[in-house]
Amino acid sequence: MRRGLVLSAVLIGLAATATVGWMVGRGIRSPAEIAAQTQPPEPSLITVAVVRTELSADVITRADIGFDEPASLSLGGALGGNPTTLVVTAAPEVGDEVVEGSTLIEVAGRPVMVLQGDIPVYRDLRPGAEGVDVLQLEEALARLGFSMETPDGVWDDETAAAIDTWYTAAGYRSNGISDQEDAALDSARSRVRAAAESLQENRGARDESAQGPTALEILSAESALRSANEQSTLAKIEEDQQVAAAESAVRSAEQARQQAVRDHQVAEQRWQTAQAGSHPDTGLPPTSFELQQLLADYEQAIETLRQADQALTQTRIDQEVAAVQAAAAVRGAEEQVLAAQELLNELTSPIDLSSFDRQIRDASEELADAQQALATLQAEVGTWIPSGELLFLKRLPVRIDRMTVARGGILTGSFMTVTGSELAIRGSVSDRDAPLIQEGTQVFIEDSSLEAPIVGTVTVIAEQANTNNVGPGRHYLQISVTEVPEELVGRNVKVVIPVNSTEGEVLAVPAAALSATADGSTRVEVDQGDGSTRFVSVAAGLAAGGLVEVTVVDGALEEGDLVVVGYATGA
Repeated sequence: MRRGLVLSAVLIGLAATATVGWMVGRGIRSPAEIAAQTQPPEPSLITVAVVRTELSADVITRADIGFDEPASLSLGGALGGNPTTLVVTAAPEVGDEVVEGSTLIEVAGRPVMVLQGDIPVYRDLRPGAEGVDVLQLEEALARLGFSMETPDGVWDDETAAAIDTWYTAAGYRSNGISDQEDAALDSARSRVRAAAESLQENRGARDESAQGPTALEILSAESALRSANEQSTLAKIEEDQQVAAAESAVRSAEQARQQAVRDHQVAEQRWQTAQAGSHPDTGLPPTSFELQQLLADYEQAIETLRQADQALTQTRIDQEVAAVQAAAAVRGAEEQVLAAQELLNELTSPIDLSSFDRQIRDASEELADAQQALATLQAEVGTWIPSGELLFLKRLPVRIDRMTVARGGILTGSFMTVTGSELAIRGSVSDRDAPLIQEGTQVFIEDSSLEAPIVGTVTVIAEQANTNNVGPGRHYLQISVTEVPEELVGRNVKVVIPVNSTEGEVLAVPAAALSATADGSTRVEVDQGDGSTRFVSVAAGLAAGGLVEVTVVDGALEEGDLVVVGYATGA
């Protein structure tokens, strides 16, 4: 260890000696020279060429291909009217296709209707009912076009109206409601809506008041007050200036009149002297021309005096007008100061929310009373569906494979077996991707056994997540294709769903090439090849695969131009 330290010291000494000798040989350099020689090299541009290509954003998921499993059907409960004998009054044929919303079988003159849903019928569905079974009923009615509402799982008047329309379209009368009951329901619902709107308005007013003014509003009010004070000061200064200018103008007019009076007196005296037979300048009798000249001077003096009087009168009027206008401007400016001060005081004063709280309590109590009254009424009256008149099947359409009872027979237990009529491709998409997809959207089915993707179409995209046995946060997806190869039946395949495209080639740059300016616009920096760059303002469009569509706003940008995506520094 010690020997190593000695050896290191010797080596360091030799290195120092060599360095000193080299410096002597090279000459001693200044610190500035050393700093200049140790500066890092200039950074170089990292560029990527602008391309012209078509961009497309896709949703990728997986789906299963297969048939529906056979299902045995039976009534879920009693029919409307509670018939004592379940006589089949109309029945389908084996091989018939059953679609959503259709009448599966007629028993004792009442329809047994079929809808798509995961939850089987387990109760009569009545007004005011809530739950997942009501929700899937509303979803089915919305799919069939009988309801325009957003399904919410609560049986309300819109749900009842959709049921009535559905039954009527099927050729039956729903289990109805009387006119008196209908009027009472309308009144109760109107009361609930009014109470809810009142409560919402009161809460909104309180929230708005509780927030108080923003810092920007206070700063604006303070600025307005300062500006008003400045305007008031300027108005007073301008008033003084206008008054002084008007007084000066009056003094000038008075002096001009005094001079006109003196000139008039002189001209009058000279004319009178000439009339007396003596020229005022020579003392000799004036000639006819001299008399005319002196008379003209006298008349001019009279006119000048008259004009001086008029000018003095007008100047005094102008003085009064200027004084009134200046005073009005000062009053207006002072009123602006008072208004700005009142606004600032209002913004900075404590907020009293007690009146809002009282109104909210009153509105809440009214809403609770109205809701209770409506719930009580809904529990007693309204359109309803007996549990025996509705069946939910997980998938539709289905094909009738077997009938255990014919028209005129007595229905007991299971009366029909159904299976899926076609191959179906089923999958799911996330909450994030579901809004991008709609019925009719084209998809591509991919699998290692295929030479080329199969083109399909989305036939079902569930509005609600976690239906049809898909996971949380997922939306059920069903796809239809013209033909499915036999080897794909029972397999899980990849599904590519194009959701956005530029529909043609566009200019595209890497996302890293885009930068924002202070005014919020977007630009790219283009390497001009001579060591300099230029900026081009662009509008960004679709982004996909790391590229972003750009449209030139100001400047020039072409395919092949090199845009800067970063800077590389030397070692």
